[in-house]
Amino acid sequence: MQTTAEPASDAGLRLRLARVQVALGVLWIVDALLQLQPANLGAGLGSVIVDNAMGQPGWAQQLLARAAQLAGPHASLLSPVVAAVQLAIGVAIVHPRSRRAGLLASLPWALLVWVVGEGSGNLATGFAMLPTGAPGAALVDAVLALVLLPRRTPRAGAGRSPAGLTALGEPGARCAWVALWSAGALLQLEPVGTLGFKLFANFQMLSLGEPGPVASADRAIGDFVLGHGDAVTAVAVAIELGAAAAAVVPFGRLRSPVLAASLVLCGLLWAVGENLGGLLSGSASDVGAMPLYVLLAVALLPLAGPSPRPARAGRRAAAPPAAARAGATGLTRVPTSSMSICTTSPRARLNGRSGTSEVPVESTTPSGNSISRTSQDTRSSSRRCSWDVEPAAS
Repeated sequence: MQTTAEPASDAGLRLRLARVQVALGVLWIVDALLQLQPANLGAGLGSVIVDNAMGQPGWAQQLLARAAQLAGPHASLLSPVVAAVQLAIGVAIVHPRSRRAGLLASLPWALLVWVVGEGSGNLATGFAMLPTGAPGAALVDAVLALVLLPRRTPRAGAGRSPAGLTALGEPGARCAWVALWSAGALLQLEPVGTLGFKLFANFQMLSLGEPGPVASADRAIGDFVLGHGDAVTAVAVAIELGAAAAAVVPFGRLRSPVLAASLVLCGLLWAVGENLGGLLSGSASDVGAMPLYVLLAVALLPLAGPSPRPARAGRRAAAPPAAARAGATGLTRVPTSSMSICTTSPRARLNGRSGTSEVPVESTTPSGNSISRTSQDTRSSSRRCSWDVEPAAS
């Protein structure tokens, strides 16, 4: 049985996809460890749920209040349970054999955390903005799990980016990227009072619980955007729409630089807009949304090299010429009818220099099906032999 070596491009894509999946699993493990911080133990979980109810519609407030009532008496036990679940998900994603199961298990858990632990990203309050973490790290976790979910049966030549090897493929990954950034631009335009006040309120909230220098920087940025809200919003929307367009730029020399610029943008927003996910506050429960955007961008980055040209469906590879096939195998296929004729001669003489002998001869047509005859070894180490076959006289 012949085996075909995997193309180098496919091997590189699989390696990068595996690294992105492992990175996602590591982020889940880090989130689990952050959940065990002293500020998140005890009554911390219940207070977070109560804070998420502020500014929500009536139905959302009732849902979150009910969740806080259920979690309150057991908050000291729920935090370790949440950490254990997230740790198990992260370890499962890191391990190759359980990776698919880990990604699937992360979907319902991420949505539960998004609704209860993040207040649905505060989307209904009108204050949610992509630069400060909207639509919520847990929702982006779920989207990224879908994008990175591997195929059940790997397929070679699926594309030039790691996302082409996943269940959704490159089109699904590009749609996810465009949807997240476009939704961020729409959220940016949703006014609450004025656009400047919306920006100001977000940075004031960011400063809570942060160390002195970080809190001072947040308040300074808030004061600036309060007086230049329209201009800052216009620039932010243009940047977010430009980032969304990065995923739909045709393959070539342009997509990689645009996606690389998006990586720099994600790093800037993570530092300024998310305060590094609030890691310095001592009460962060996740690393923020922007590191997940980075993983999605890396999954969309194409490998360097010429674009593959897949064969068109229904087109067969050109067959080699008949002369080449005959030269390679020594056989030529001749089409014949299904008729079969068998002739037998009882005797034939084999004349040679060493004497004459009688041999039976049998042939069967059509040609190429069967020809058999009894023959003698005609090789000689000392002299050359020649002979001919002719019918015996009756």
